[in-house]
Amino acid sequence: MAMLPQRADILKLLGAFTSKHHPARAERDVLLNLLRPRLEPRRLEKAFFATMFGAVSIDTFPDAQGMRGQLKQANSEIMDSNTAT
Repeated sequence: MAMLPQRADILKLLGAFTSKHHPARAERDVLLNLLRPRLEPRRLEKAFFATMFGAVSIDTFPDAQGMRGQLKQANSEIMDSNTAT
């Protein structure tokens, strides 16, 4: 019987999963994905599956200002890499 990964493994897998998915531009709303770990994934980008998703106001989160800063930095890095090519 397949076992779900342990918490430390889930955090490692989630880090790998999110590194494969670049952030989208967001100013007011973000796409909230509720994920569950997949049993014995064959590829890192398939380590989770979405159980629910939807657009929510970024102000829903306690650290909305910090999130905006992270998104601004990520968007800036994406734009810089696009203009460098």
